[in-house]
Amino acid sequence: MRLNNMNLLLKTFSLIALLFLSGIGVSGCGSQVQIKAKSKAEGVYLQGVYALTDEDYLTATERFRTVKTKYLFSPFAALAELRLGDTAFAQARYYEAIETFRLFIQSRPNHAEVPYAYWKIASAYNAQRPSNFFLLPPTHERDRGPTKDALRALQDFIDRYPKHDKEAKAKKLIKACRLELGEYELYVARFYSNAKKWKAAQGRYEMLIERFKDQPELWRVGAEELVKVYLALKLDDQAQKLKERLKPSL
Repeated sequence: MRLNNMNLLLKTFSLIALLFLSGIGVSGCGSQVQIKAKSKAEGVYLQGVYALTDEDYLTATERFRTVKTKYLFSPFAALAELRLGDTAFAQARYYEAIETFRLFIQSRPNHAEVPYAYWKIASAYNAQRPSNFFLLPPTHERDRGPTKDALRALQDFIDRYPKHDKEAKAKKLIKACRLELGEYELYVARFYSNAKKWKAAQGRYEMLIERFKDQPELWRVGAEELVKVYLALKLDDQAQKLKERLKPSL
């Protein structure tokens, strides 16, 4: 009998919540926990979820792999694949998590949890963005690769699922990624400007105000500094035109 995948997922977490609140259906402790279930596949799967919520990642991985391989035709096999990705993600093994979720999408393109897999891929890329830890250089001075990857994955998620309940969060993260990338362009433009390499500075500032119109504060700062670069290059007409564009935001 074909089961509704979303109902299975909801059932999983409602069961786990019940287990923690009342202990119903559980005997033993740690990796030996026993959970009452309607099938062996479901029981092993729920043991894995229990281990995952208990941060027992070794047991969780073993249980999910067992369901995936031993109960291949059970609806819980697909959910076990997802939970393997979640287990890798929980351990900050982001590359492994991304590959696991991608494989799930490729092998089960019509599964109800494909949107979840895309969201977790985006989240894994986002988790690899440089942090703002105060002992490290500012994020805009470090590798932009992870930020660009996160931006692409988040935008792909929104393009595919514009009405998903994670849309607002994805848009907020996209804005943060674009701000980081824009701050990097400003950083490079200022480097050239401070070195009086005016033509190079002009190119970077122009790129900044063209590509980051969605970041109004950053755009304004870049435009104001570009005016000074135009004047240094004796491009008075361009400087005046940009000043006119700046007037509404003054």
